Amino acid sequence: MKFLNIKYIGSILCIITLFSCSEDFLEESPTAILTNASFYQTEADAISATNAIYASIQSGNSGWYGDIFMAMTDITTDDSYTDFTVGNQAWQGWSRLNVTSQSAFVAAVWNHHYRTIARTNAVIENVSESLEIRDRLVAEAKFFRGLAYFDLVRLFGDVPVITSVVKNLDDAFAIASERKPSVEVYELIESDLMAAEQVL
Repeated sequence: MKFLNIKYIGSILCIITLFSCSEDFLEESPTAILTNASFYQTEADAISATNAIYASIQSGNSGWYGDIFMAMTDITTDDSYTDFTVGNQAWQGWSRLNVTSQSAFVAAVWNHHYRTIARTNAVIENVSESLEIRDRLVAEAKFFRGLAYFDLVRLFGDVPVITSVVKNLDDAFAIASERKPSVEVYELIESDLMAAEQVL
């Protein structure tokens, strides 16, 4: 009998609890998730976003000007070479100009430059207009975007051009499917570098 009363009381408490919850109570306001609306609004956020561009350029051997970039540029010239009796096959392939589109080096340099371009576009597009240092940070981002495209156009010729933040995969695939002529890429490079020069 005592057990039955506890069961009824427990059931009544569950029903009261369920019906007392309002929709406001169930809606969460996430505070740990950064979005474009919540980030880029303070000077510290904007500097942090710009520092991410610098971090992208400095990131190790597979980074922007690390060993892999050197293999794609210097190893293929008379400036340096790989001893064919030692070393790894990837480097030897570049030294012999025996490279395919499947090369991990090509993918690493391509991806790294476009990752950096994505970070520059985020700074250019999202840093709050109200910040005093906005012009400087945007100029820094434009310099690095120009430099990234300068490397890409010299290595690959016609390349996809991205000048805004990519919002979804459909947009990314649409942009990636269309390579802009080198002339247009050089025009963007010149425009970005001239804009950076005016401020920096």
